[in-house]
Amino acid sequence: MRSDKALEKKGPADVVFSVIEALKLENSEMILVGYDWGGATALRMAAAWPKIFKKVIAFHPAIASS
Repeated sequence: MRSDKALEKKGPADVVFSVIEALKLENSEMILVGYDWGGATALRMAAAWPKIFKKVIAFHPAIASS
């Protein structure tokens, strides 16, 4: 899957939110970390939901644009 598809239904963002829900994490305290393709996903998630994540750390993000 390309990083520009990361926010699609049943995509990587849904997986991350499923883990957040399962762990019962507080949204305002979360730091999202990603590497390579995961870094691009983290950046897209932070841009889409800026109030949920406190910080984003993206190592070598591989961005695909549509």
